[in-house]
Amino acid sequence: MGILKKGELQTQETILAVFIFTIIIIIGMVVFFRFQENSLNANAAEFRLEQFGNKIVALAETPELVYTEAGIKKNAVDTLKLIAFQNLVQRKKKYYTDKLGYMNITITQVYPTKNKNKCSVNRISDCSVWEIYNNVPKDGINSRIRRETPVSLYFPETGKYSIGVLSAEVYNA
Repeated sequence: MGILKKGELQTQETILAVFIFTIIIIIGMVVFFRFQENSLNANAAEFRLEQFGNKIVALAETPELVYTEAGIKKNAVDTLKLIAFQNLVQRKKKYYTDKLGYMNITITQVYPTKNKNKCSVNRISDCSVWEIYNNVPKDGINSRIRRETPVSLYFPETGKYSIGVLSAEVYNA
């Protein structure tokens, strides 16, 4: 009775081989899916970064900020429109929160240099920093991406141009 017959031994060997083969397939699938998940996460992060870069470039060309002359867009940001945009964001906070999300957008005049006063409705001429949009998450920040791009600033009250830097930070909460 202690001796296995040849057919029983071959059956047990087959079952053991199928079991080991199944374990190897499962381990391979787990490793493959982990690799795919990491690859997808990296691609998603790269996509968000590219999307953010496109938003910054397009931001200076939005109708709310661009300087127009006789309905023709000029390659400059109208500084009076910046102040109006600040007030518009305050009035339509939900719309711009949905459109821009968690961001901080600031434009700073860098040439010719001026004082670092913040511009507002009460201070239009003696300033060089426009905080156009500020929506920082209250719960906490997981990551932050900051990008800067040069912009041309137009001052309609004097008809002069200057150089500025549009700085935008996007937050991932």
